[in-house]
Amino acid sequence: MWIFILVIFVLLIIAGILTIIGILIYSIPEALGYPRIAKWLMWIYIVLVSVLILKTIFEDELFSKNDAVKLLAEQNIRLDDDFELVRNYSEWIPGDYYHTFTLRISAHDWQCIIQEIKSAPNFKAKGDSLVNLRIKAIKIREGSEETQDSEDTESFVRELFKPNGTKYAPTYRRIIIDKKEKILKFEDIDF
Repeated sequence: MWIFILVIFVLLIIAGILTIIGILIYSIPEALGYPRIAKWLMWIYIVLVSVLILKTIFEDELFSKNDAVKLLAEQNIRLDDDFELVRNYSEWIPGDYYHTFTLRISAHDWQCIIQEIKSAPNFKAKGDSLVNLRIKAIKIREGSEETQDSEDTESFVRELFKPNGTKYAPTYRRIIIDKKEKILKFEDIDF
């Protein structure tokens, strides 16, 4: 319940700031004797704010296959064949961001990605000791980028931990390849 109240409070503050900026954009040129310029600037401001709000609201619907390819490429995962975007979901609450998508990939890409993970120098097979990069992402804000490739009973996993400095949330991304189905799941979690 308190998170809902916090989100409403943050949205009201943002709306207040945007309103004050809009009033200033209109008032200053009008006070200087340029009412037509004031109107034009106000309309431009309204359009820009509207586009920003709509883009934020419809972020999931605007997500494309090209966006998925770019996110996978950041972890050296390449898809050669066509694929189906099965699901895309993101959510944001103050302090946290979560984005996930699921792809149905070809048998060729599935085999290539599994081979890429298994041949990585830091690959950990079933039963090997793993570093919990998710916990590390919560606690550590500085350091060097780390990747971890592993296998469990149901999937092959590639994880990325990238600190972004003390003032910013670290990047934690995980790619999961199902062993039975030709499914790739991507997760991006900012704590």
